[in-house]
Amino acid sequence: MSHLFKENTGISLSGYMVLHKLQKATYLIFEGLSITDAAMAAGFDSPSHECILEGN
Repeated sequence: MSHLFKENTGISLSGYMVLHKLQKATYLIFEGLSITDAAMAAGFDSPSHECILEGN
């Protein structure tokens, strides 16, 4: 399935899932949540992913 997804979209399935989480977290930050709360609500379960959102 992953191969077909990438073939049809140009992005890997895992890459798409991370992008979707980042978009959700960004929306939640603009809605007033803290970066940590937005990251957790978007489905990130590792503090290292929060660094991506903070730009570190």
